[in-house]
Amino acid sequence: MPAINLDKIEQVAVEAHRAGGRVLRRRFRRLTRIDIKGRNTADLITVADHESEATVVATIHRHFPDHAILAEESGENKPRGRSTPTRWIIDPLDGTTNYSHGVPIYSISIAVEHEGAVVLGSVSNPHTGEFFLARGGFLSIMRRE
Repeated sequence: MPAINLDKIEQVAVEAHRAGGRVLRRRFRRLTRIDIKGRNTADLITVADHESEATVVATIHRHFPDHAILAEESGENKPRGRSTPTRWIIDPLDGTTNYSHGVPIYSISIAVEHEGAVVLGSVSNPHTGEFFLARGGFLSIMRRE
């Protein structure tokens, strides 16, 4: 497996969580519309889902324009339509039902896959400041500043 810079990937994941979290905190309890995805009436989507995803993706692409992204709302995005060994997997608002009802139990989830193996996983709750990151078998727990 070609080497990748996990330190840089971790830094960008943290930055992406913070950026997406700012969007979610700003929109919390301020939604003017809640939609349903597909036919499942329990599968909600909000403007906060889309804005958080766009912010997280933009943060990642600013640092890694050649990495692929698989995001819950927009699907798969490959740079210039070609394969790449590194892919970011994003759920920009996990817990949309809670979020849309004003319950502060929701998260942003980001994983990074390199050549088919997950090399980093991270989850944050922007409301409480909890942040969890696993990398190479180690778990880090951080709190928002």
